[in-house]
Amino acid sequence: MSLFKHSQVKEINASAFNDKKLKNELLGSSGAIVVFYASWCGHCQFLAPELKKFASVMGSCIKVYAIESVNEDLTKLFKIEAFPTIKFTKSGSLINANNFGREYADMVKFILTKTSECKIKK
Repeated sequence: MSLFKHSQVKEINASAFNDKKLKNELLGSSGAIVVFYASWCGHCQFLAPELKKFASVMGSCIKVYAIESVNEDLTKLFKIEAFPTIKFTKSGSLINANNFGREYADMVKFILTKTSECKIKK
């Protein structure tokens, strides 16, 4: 079950993660939010509408991805220990962003402190 249908959050699966173009987008200079989730997880279900809103407002300057983490290799690679896990990538670095909050306003505040490319749409 997808938590992010009909939104600007781009859902990818573990096999797509090996795609070179996608890796460049995820690790590129403009930045991306990557959320690892499980559809059965209550915290993930709470996060979904907040992340959808964030993607609709900030999606023009930062990519937002969601990966349902059923792949053990991907979970190990990104050190996923709980759901949801939120990561921020920019210029090749991967930052654990779980501490920035799971509500829309917290996400916007975090991104505005991490990238100068993003502005809030009026």
